[in-house]
Amino acid sequence: MAADPIEVPCEPFEQIGQDQETPKLVGAEESEAETEVIHQNVVHLENHKGEELATEILIFLSQYNIDVRNLRGQSYDNASNMPGCYNGLQAHIKRINHLAHYVPCAAHSLNLVGVRAAESCVGAISFFGFVQALYNFFSASTHRWAIMLKHLEKGDERKQDSSLVLKRVSDTRWCARADATKALANGYNSFQKALQSIAGDETQTSQAIHEAKCLLNDLGKNENAVMAVFWAAILDQINGRELFDDYETKANEKTDTQYSDENQRVRKGKDITMTELQKKLCSEEKRS
Repeated sequence: MAADPIEVPCEPFEQIGQDQETPKLVGAEESEAETEVIHQNVVHLENHKGEELATEILIFLSQYNIDVRNLRGQSYDNASNMPGCYNGLQAHIKRINHLAHYVPCAAHSLNLVGVRAAESCVGAISFFGFVQALYNFFSASTHRWAIMLKHLEKGDERKQDSSLVLKRVSDTRWCARADATKALANGYNSFQKALQSIAGDETQTSQAIHEAKCLLNDLGKNENAVMAVFWAAILDQINGRELFDDYETKANEKTDTQYSDENQRVRKGKDITMTELQKKLCSEEKRS
C-alpha cells in the first residue's frame, strides 16, 4: 500500500442544557504493534444529519492532508444519523471509499440492549417514569432532599454506600439509570419513611402532601418493588462493563506496574490483530 490505513472514530456528545452536538474526530494510523493517534479535534455542529457530519469529517481530513482513499475504518455510536445504511454518516463516507468499513461501537450496542428491553415492556416504562417522578419530587425542594438524606442516614443502606441517593433517570446514559435503580432498591424502606414524614407534616403545602401520598402509594405496590430489584440487578451488569476504565484508573493509582503481558495482551473480544487486519484490508483492496 502507498500509505498506512487510517481509521476515524467519531464520538458525539451533547452539552447539557444546550441544543448542540459535538463530535470528537480522531485520525489514527497503524504503526507495527500499536495504534497511534495523530490528530484530534472537537467540532461544533448545528446540523446533525449524516450528510453534514460526513462533510465535516472530510473537511477535517483535508485540513491534515489525509487522503480519504486511505480510510479503512469508521467507528461511531449507534444514533440513527450514524450507522444508517442509506443516509447515515458511514453510508456517505462509504460511497466515497467502499473500503472504509463501519464498526459499531460495542459500548453503545450494549447500551441499546437495555434501551430496547425497557421500551418493549409497558411495566418497565411505567417503573422508570415512577423513579423519575420520585427524583423530581425530592429534588424540587432542598427541605425535602434533606428529609430524604436524614432517613437514608438512619438506614443501613446509606452506611454501606454513601453515594446511594436518588439520581435523575437519563434517556441515553444507562449508567445513570443503574445508579437510580440501585439507590431505590437498596433504600426502599428509607424512601418510604421519608415520604411518610412529608405526607404527615402539616407545614408542607397541600400539593406536596398530595404528591407524597401518591408516591408513597406507588412505593407500596409490589410491582414497583420487584421492578426495582430486577432492574438494579440487570443494569448493574451493564454499568459494570462501562466502568471498566474507571476500575483500571483506580488500580493504577494503587500501583505503577502494568499488566504482566501488556505488550502481547489482546482485549477479550478481539480475535484479530492489527497486522492481520492490515493484510486482510490489503487483499480486499487488490481484489477491488
